[in-house]
Amino acid sequence: AVALELDFTSTRMEDFPNISAYCQHLKQLSDQLKNVGAPVSDQRLVLQLVFGLSEPYRGVARLICQSNPLPSFFQARSMLTLEESGLAKMHST
Repeated sequence: AVALELDFTSTRMEDFPNISAYCQHLKQLSDQLKNVGAPVSDQRLVLQLVFGLSEPYRGVARLICQSNPLPSFFQARSMLTLEESGLAKMHST
């Protein structure tokens, strides 16, 4: 569980090709931690997701953190996927 926890807290978006892969990895680690008796709350999962984001996502990260209540992991993932699409369109023009 210690190795999983370390992996969970040190996961960063820049280690992945896109938001989906980053989110999927965090969710898998969260599920593995739950399976070994160290469950991760949805709120903690969202905060870890936000803290590991790269610079282009800082704006949406701020929106997620300022939401009250904090969005669910799946809502946050959707927000980030939309942002990723917008960034891709900006870079392609």
